[in-house]
Parts: sequence; structure tokens; C-alpha cells
Amino acid sequence: MDSKVEVMPSFDPRISTTNDVVRQAIIPLTRNAAGEGQAMASLWSCGQPVCAASMVTHNWSNYFHHLMAAIFADALEEEHYAGVAEMLLTAEGYQRLENKIQEKGCGNKSYWVCAFSVNQHACICDNFGRAPPEGTPEFEEWDLKRRDSVTGLVFNVCPCKQRKIWNNEPALCEMNKFDSMMRHLNRQQRDFSHLVVVDVAFDVFTRAWCIAEIVESGRSRIHQRIKLHSEAALDRNYQRLSSIDVRHCKASRPEDREMILQSIQDVKRFNSDLQWTIFGTEGLLRKWMDGRERAALAGRCVRRAGTFGGHFSSSSTLDPMDTV
Repeated sequence: MDSKVEVMPSFDPRISTTNDVVRQAIIPLTRNAAGEGQAMASLWSCGQPVCAASMVTHNWSNYFHHLMAAIFADALEEEHYAGVAEMLLTAEGYQRLENKIQEKGCGNKSYWVCAFSVNQHACICDNFGRAPPEGTPEFEEWDLKRRDSVTGLVFNVCPCKQRKIWNNEPALCEMNKFDSMMRHLNRQQRDFSHLVVVDVAFDVFTRAWCIAEIVESGRSRIHQRIKLHSEAALDRNYQRLSSIDVRHCKASRPEDREMILQSIQDVKRFNSDLQWTIFGTEGLLRKWMDGRERAALAGRCVRRAGTFGGHFSSSSTLDPMDTV
């Protein structure tokens, strides 16, 4: 039997999100007979360490097949991932994609993706986080995330016995170390880079962790790339990007959002750095901006921000003092 059908019979590539796949495929497949679990990446590599060449920033509300399409498109050096996404919808298209990867010789590129590389059994597998007050927009969002996007049914929680570790145990938690990991890999890997996968709705720029990762890699001078679904998607969301404010960001766990916001000493400067990282002369969207527009925006960023740095308190895990 097809493993996809056996593990996740409701999977529909046009509807299923990364959150759906984590809950209904990754978590069940990585639980062992001893009642504990491991990261999917560890299972695939048989426990052998693999050093990632790129870290991927993405939002779990994105379609899972769009996440995979963006990574494949990046490996193939395609400008957008819409075409690859279409290939993934049919067996014939999948074969064409596999042939292109073989011809390009890019099948061995390694990417760090939180859904695969974090042990979900050490954090979220048996819970959906604290429920917000009923009747609020926050409750509606929380409720959607605990349900299968296709069937609407609430996910089964994992019965494993592995102890859950959150940010209140920072030394042991797996979810609070993206900044340290990025800086470490940047030192260890000569060509380490950061890939930002943008969903069609551009919601990745509203997620607290994603915003923090984008700013961190910009300030650490890590080579950044962005992978868009299409230029049309950018046209629809371009103006929205110009008003991004970290104070309006969201996170699945309110505690994570508060931790990130409390660690920012100067919100205005942080927002300026975020704008610079997206729109600046070396920013993520530099290929889609004309010279006059880029120069005007860069001038505004410089006047507001002055120089990079100085956002995070020294007690935070997001401390920039160790940046390269």
C-alpha cells in the first residue's frame, strides 16, 4: 500500500498544510516502540549527523506541497516555485521533476527544515497549546490549527511518553535555538545560506519566529534567498510588506511571541532592520525592485535605523553579540 495513503489518508496536496503533515505523518512515523520519538531527519539519516547547507524559514499554514516545491525550485535555481508545485501534483510531473534534479546534479543539497529537523515528540506531539478565550479571533486560529484542513476533524494527539521541554527550560529546549544554530552553521559551513519560503498569502511575514529568523540572518550577514510562488503573488502582497510591524506578529504559543517581543529593546529599529532585510540594496526582494524604488526605500531605512544591531537584550537567546 502507498505509504502516504496508509499514514495520512486525508492528504490532498491542494489543501493539506505543513501543520497537517506534521500532525498526521511526521509525528506518527517518528514514534518508536519504546514510546519515545526522534526528528524525522534523524530517522532518514539513520541517526548519522548531516550538516545543512541551508536553513529554511517557512510557515506551517502554507501548503505542504508548496514548501517542498520551493525547496526543489531553490535546488534547481528556479526563480519561482509555481511550476515545480504543478509538477508535484501528477505522477508524470513528479517524474519530470526527478529527471531535472538528476540532470542538474543537485539531489544531494541539504536543507534544515524545522518540521523535519526538530523532534516533535519533545514538544508539541501531545497538545495543541493553551486555548485562547472562545469567541475571539485567536481562538478561531487555534481551533483551525488543531483540525485537519481536509476533513475538519480534530487531530489525534500522540500517546508517546517522551517528556515535553519548552522555553522555560532553555538549555534543553529544541525550539529556541535557531539563532545560535544559524550562527554556528555559518561558521562551520563556508557557503551556508538562508532560504525564506514565501506562501501565496505572504503570511510567513506575520509569524514571530519567521520574522526573528529573517532579521537574525540579515544581521549575521548570512547569504539570504527568497523563493516566491510567482511574481503575481508578489504584486498582490507588495504593499502589505511595507507596513510589517513585529508588534503585530503571531505565534502558535503566546509564550513564544511574548519571549520574542520582550527580547527586543528597540522595536522601531528592529522594524527598520526587517524592512532593510526585505527591501534593502542587498535585501530579499532586490531582484524585483527597480533602482529608484530601492534607493528611496534604502534611504528611509538608513535614516530610521542608523546601523544594524542593538535590538536584543544580553539575557535573550537572540543575543547578537556572537554574530559573524
